[in-house]
Amino acid sequence: MKEKTAVVGGTVEAIMHHLAPAPKPSLARFNGVKIFASWQSGLETLSDHGQSKLHLQLAPSGHGQSQGSN
Repeated sequence: MKEKTAVVGGTVEAIMHHLAPAPKPSLARFNGVKIFASWQSGLETLSDHGQSKLHLQLAPSGHGQSQGSN
């Protein structure tokens, strides 16, 4: 049963790759912390409403970089 689940999961991921466009990340600063944000679209619901998810990720701190770069 695990093999069938893995195959179905891989098939769903392959289909979603073609249906949902790749997220376009943008960089924002909040209290000096760099955050990458991107909207991830999903399937439409039965009532024809699209599903979206905001994906937030902390940017690398860059301790080895100079402070004047941005």
